[in-house]
Amino acid sequence: MPLLGLKAAKWLMPFCLLFLSACTVCPPSRDNWSGDIPAQPEEQSINIEQASDNSKEGLWSWQDGPGRWLYSAREKPDAPGNQWVYEPNAIVLRVNAADQLNSYMGQPHTLSLKVIQLTNPAIVSELRQSPFGLSDLMAAKGKDLSANIVREDILVVAPGSTRQLVLDREQGVRYLALVAGYFEMESKKSVRIIPIPSVQARILPCYDTTPWPFGEPPPPQPDDLPARLKLWLDMSSSEIEELQVQAY
Repeated sequence: MPLLGLKAAKWLMPFCLLFLSACTVCPPSRDNWSGDIPAQPEEQSINIEQASDNSKEGLWSWQDGPGRWLYSAREKPDAPGNQWVYEPNAIVLRVNAADQLNSYMGQPHTLSLKVIQLTNPAIVSELRQSPFGLSDLMAAKGKDLSANIVREDILVVAPGSTRQLVLDREQGVRYLALVAGYFEMESKKSVRIIPIPSVQARILPCYDTTPWPFGEPPPPQPDDLPARLKLWLDMSSSEIEELQVQAY
């Protein structure tokens, strides 16, 4: 009987060692969002090793001329509809105004900058086609213009000033529009429409390093998420000079 027990123990030993060596690994969080915004855009980088294993591991790059995003990887992240939820402090804007901001008859003036959150940008795209439409966009309450306007905030910008604004992203919002109330308003000079892109999950689930079927099965891949945005807006005497955006 003792001999039989010894043989059984020897047979079980490798499995015992396997289970004893098993552990749960939690990948490091990629969520380094602080809600602060520096004077200039930050240098963004990706993990080369992760990028080689993941066709969606890339960076978004905002192209202000054509007003669109470019993605550096083969496959773009795509957040499902149930992920477009309210998120606090998800939009941070820094505005730099020229000394001759909103110049009229040789004198600078304060102006109002509207920051509009939308589920669909059609109303802004329509109204920006004429000075009268742009005036309506600045003067009217957003919800009176379209149900697609979920929220609007007004930032008063003085000549030579630097202003910052931190906003919650509202439920269902997929676009951001900036409308600057210059004395002479024109579509490209006064308006920017920014689609909110998607990013990969910032926190990955923990997993068991023991190979299946001895360990736990691999966890499902988490959904992609709406990006958080940092925006740098430079305003000249008569137009939006440049908009830089980074997605996190």
